[in-house]
Amino acid sequence: MQLATTTADAPTEIYAIATVPTADTFTVVAPTGAGSGVIYSRTVVGGIDGFIASDAGTQARRLAVDIVWPLGLYQVNGSGDLTDIASHLVVQACQVDDNGLPISGWYNVIGQIVTDRTVTPKAMSYDCAVPAAAGRYRVRAYRIDAKSTASNVGHQMIWSGLRSYLSETQNFGPVTLIALRMRATNNLSAQASRRIGVLCTRKIPVWNGVSWSAPVASRSIAWAIADAARNAGYGAGLPDARLDLAALLALDALWTARGDTFNGRFDSASNWWEAVSKIGLVGRARLFMQGGRLRVVRDGAQTLPVALYSMRNIKKGSFSINYLLASEQTADALEVSYFDETKWSPRRVKAAVAGSTLSRPVKMELFGATTRDQVYREGLYHAAANKYRRRMVHFTTEMEGFIPSIGDLIAIQHDMPGWGAHAEVVAWDAATKRLTLPHCDQPAEGPPARPLFRGHEIFPAADYRRGLSGRLNQSYRRCAGLGRDRHRSRAGLAGRSGGRCGAAAGGGHVRGQH
Repeated sequence: MQLATTTADAPTEIYAIATVPTADTFTVVAPTGAGSGVIYSRTVVGGIDGFIASDAGTQARRLAVDIVWPLGLYQVNGSGDLTDIASHLVVQACQVDDNGLPISGWYNVIGQIVTDRTVTPKAMSYDCAVPAAAGRYRVRAYRIDAKSTASNVGHQMIWSGLRSYLSETQNFGPVTLIALRMRATNNLSAQASRRIGVLCTRKIPVWNGVSWSAPVASRSIAWAIADAARNAGYGAGLPDARLDLAALLALDALWTARGDTFNGRFDSASNWWEAVSKIGLVGRARLFMQGGRLRVVRDGAQTLPVALYSMRNIKKGSFSINYLLASEQTADALEVSYFDETKWSPRRVKAAVAGSTLSRPVKMELFGATTRDQVYREGLYHAAANKYRRRMVHFTTEMEGFIPSIGDLIAIQHDMPGWGAHAEVVAWDAATKRLTLPHCDQPAEGPPARPLFRGHEIFPAADYRRGLSGRLNQSYRRCAGLGRDRHRSRAGLAGRSGGRCGAAAGGGHVRGQH
């Protein structure tokens, strides 16, 4: 409570209310003084101690307060016209230590008389230098003039904010800071004031095959993956030696030609592997660690197998085929949601392969894709994978299991499903380059199988009935014969523990281990 008299030398100071005998009376303890006239009592916001403006251990150099007139500032005369009315504000500050104990007296730091005639809510900010040395301060405020409560007067004043400007450097990390000023109207709520829409463009380094560029505007999927992997602030902080940059450069050219881009924004903390996998998903790519390096492989058509597996190098009794049978609940289409870059709103696209009735679509979100064409292509890909990739091949092999990697195409020969033919080499004549086979199993139906050999160079055989001619790499003495019906699959690696191999028919899905 602030007390003041109109005459003489009675003490004018701020006091704490000692007692409240009745609802209309109160007592304070004040020094003895002489005075007469009217005694003004004013409510002090912050009380006798005031509000702490900054944390312990900080050094404030400036103080600022926010004042709001929620009804505007006006007076209506007898004619119904608006006339000026004033508000008189006083702000005081006192320096304190880290324990909050005062080490100086109270200083008047802000004294403002505001005059206006408006019914629009009004907000003002006032700042000042600290009255003493940089340090920690308490702040309190009161108004000199009496607040009018008449119905034709807008005179209410609210202290809505207190700020201190610290001397230390403010570092918010690798983020973009935006400063805004808003009109404090009735439509501006605490929640709405934090929802700001901006048009932003990411800038990331781009690899040209030799070196990294300075950060440039880019929508590339490949370099978004690389930035997430290399950046030490918000990424994994991997060195270039642990990235497959050659594969990323090739994929970037492919994605650019297709028009595939990534335009996502990560605005909250999340698992790094989950975040970088979302980036790869828009490009139909999968990320995995192999040999301590981050590798990226895109699921696409391939023609050349990297390894051949036959009954010669498949462990006996380990070969099996599992079928994923469709049911009445199996989805026959996809409904993909994305944020459209043209309409600037969430949109949905339905994708289905030929013959689908669209009666059981499954919902999917493609984060980072912003064009309908790209979303529709990826939706068709996932719908086709769901329909056709339903045959899983599993087998166990030995060291050959280390040859393929995730996404590689492999060829499989086995008698159980009738895939190709198999033959064993019993002799090799280096002079004539002639292989001798004890027998050559043929498929039950169709033309005779044409044996294929694992080696560096492969040439057509002149005669395969009892002896076959062909140039063979000397490092491989075993031969695997695959006929017309040999089976090709995409190999999948979940790790390199053991010799378990899995592949999905028809270009397949990753399920096994090598």
